[in-house]
Amino acid sequence: MIELTRRGMDRQEAHESMRLASMQALEKKVPLAKVLSSDEKVMRFLSPDEVGALLDPLHYIGTAPAQVERLIRKLAPLCRVSV
Repeated sequence: MIELTRRGMDRQEAHESMRLASMQALEKKVPLAKVLSSDEKVMRFLSPDEVGALLDPLHYIGTAPAQVERLIRKLAPLCRVSV
């Protein structure tokens, strides 16, 4: 949604497009990227490849994996588990 607004889509329109696409993907049991890539409004601002890249978790999980690893190492002695 943020990238759509950066590219010029109205914030409310972007939110509604994402909401409807998410519901449709869940209902039809298809990937969200497929639904978004078939949405003409979204395609005016993003290509199908860009949609796929934006939905790649590596682009939005940030440092979460490293934080989890640090926490596991820190708590492992308390749980008597080796890592």
